[in-house]
Amino acid sequence: MAAVLLAVFLVIPGLGCRDKKKQKNDEIETRKTNDDKSAEQNKLKIQEGVLTSPGEPRPKSVFSRGDRILCAFEVSGFKAPNNRLQLISDIKVQKKTGEVILRKGPEKAIDSFVPQGKSTSRARVEVDLVLSVAAATGDYIMEVKIREAGTKRQGSIKLPFVVRGKSFTASKKLEIHSLKIPAKEDLPVGGNLTIHTIVKGFDTKDEHPTAEQGRPRWKIHLILKIVLKDKDKNILLSKDTTLAETTLPFKPAFLPLHADIPLPGDLGAESTLKEGEYELHLTLVDRTSGAQAQMSRELKLTAPKFGVYGLRIEDRGGVYRDAFYRNEWMTIKFYAGGYALPADLSGDIALEGPGGVYLMKRNAIVYKSENTKKNTSNKPFSRDVPQTHKDGKQDTSGETSLPIRRYAVPLRIPEFIPPGEFRVHIKLRDNTQNKEVIRSIPFNVAGKKIPPLQQFAMTELELRTKERTGRVLKNRIKAGKEILVSSVVGGFVLEKKDPVPSVELDLVMNINLRNTNGELIHQDKGVARIKRRLTFLPLRLRLQSVWRVPGINKTRGTVLLQVEIIDMTTDRVTMRQRKVFIHP
Repeated sequence: MAAVLLAVFLVIPGLGCRDKKKQKNDEIETRKTNDDKSAEQNKLKIQEGVLTSPGEPRPKSVFSRGDRILCAFEVSGFKAPNNRLQLISDIKVQKKTGEVILRKGPEKAIDSFVPQGKSTSRARVEVDLVLSVAAATGDYIMEVKIREAGTKRQGSIKLPFVVRGKSFTASKKLEIHSLKIPAKEDLPVGGNLTIHTIVKGFDTKDEHPTAEQGRPRWKIHLILKIVLKDKDKNILLSKDTTLAETTLPFKPAFLPLHADIPLPGDLGAESTLKEGEYELHLTLVDRTSGAQAQMSRELKLTAPKFGVYGLRIEDRGGVYRDAFYRNEWMTIKFYAGGYALPADLSGDIALEGPGGVYLMKRNAIVYKSENTKKNTSNKPFSRDVPQTHKDGKQDTSGETSLPIRRYAVPLRIPEFIPPGEFRVHIKLRDNTQNKEVIRSIPFNVAGKKIPPLQQFAMTELELRTKERTGRVLKNRIKAGKEILVSSVVGGFVLEKKDPVPSVELDLVMNINLRNTNGELIHQDKGVARIKRRLTFLPLRLRLQSVWRVPGINKTRGTVLLQVEIIDMTTDRVTMRQRKVFIHP
């Protein structure tokens, strides 16, 4: 009996311990559940994210160095206390390996008042960043965190993207990897010498050892010493210029840099440069490590006359390039010199490649000086009106003493041109002297070949919201809302017109809505139209326009949306359709 009592005595405390453990575990589980519920309640819903550039589609989220990336998405679930919506964004960009190369924020994404009763509706958010010109090529992930000020609500979204371009390997010693200087026809006495280079092997100084990974901390300080000598080794020009003095969030393996060096000169002056041959000596100095690298080139300066000088092509990051992708923006940079006074300049820019002229900007250059003083010096470059010009605005950043006008003309590579060799042609006219010059510069378009279509057909159809980021709409559209309807067509029958080699094209887009029985319930004709003469045979063309979704009752619910393109010159029709749900 005593043994039984002892056994019971020994067992009961054990049971009590297990009950207490179970109770404790239940409490932990309850707290965890409550925390999960609280976290869910404080979670912002972020969806429909897209990466693009301002006003441009970016298929497969592919970007180039120097591009501005827009990240747009829908946010819902916010409280908007006191009817004021304040959203804060934090951006992190990292490689797929996990290495963080950029952080941006916190900063305001939205700060606006919300109408009464709309505090839980969706908000369209856009954040942006600019890709470094020294970013490595490859795959990246952008993570955007959003939190609501004054509440605990937050959320995040991750979107992959690709950076493409030429790859550069790291160097153990300081070097001028590549050096591009203008051709001799771009080096008039009194003009500018623009140097483009890729620098490698420089040192970086850790400015903030405790800084968060991806925040600016790696300082770079590079100086370029420039010496110009004549054939007798006499120094005619000596100048130091800062190539780079910046702090980056990551250690770059290379830096694309450039320097503008004025070549002061006048053919009638004794103390300045004259037409002839010279030696250019460059010394690159890394102020961080003290290392130096040197390079020399021979230059031939020419007599200045009316013309286009310093012609080059740069990307959005200001980097000299001779190869681009379709849909990329490039900037045609040059300066006009030797014009008569009073100045009256005009000019055209054309893009020519396999099959014809793909783009023509007539009167892309127009300038008339306000100075009516005539040039009586009989010198092609006069000192009467010292000024520079960039993007249509006055630019006094140059150090030249001669009247040259700088131009930077942006040009977008057409979407459906063939890959291969192209040329940019600039025709500049001096209307005062009745003179005209033409300069050209070659470049390449990279990418896959676009196969020609054997018959007239629509290859793409997309519905997007009208915002500049244009999120894709799938099978739900709102009645009365304006959306962007975009289609791609090809397989044209074109006839060349004489005397100028060209083709006539006339395409019309119509939109039909049919009910589930196939009956036509709504039609909008001529939603978009392309009617023009082209100087090339197009492989594809994009036809798009804003279309207002009808709000009448009979078009509500599930309908069949048909987009048809008619080639008015041949009466051929191509069509694509999809089921959509039109909601109030």
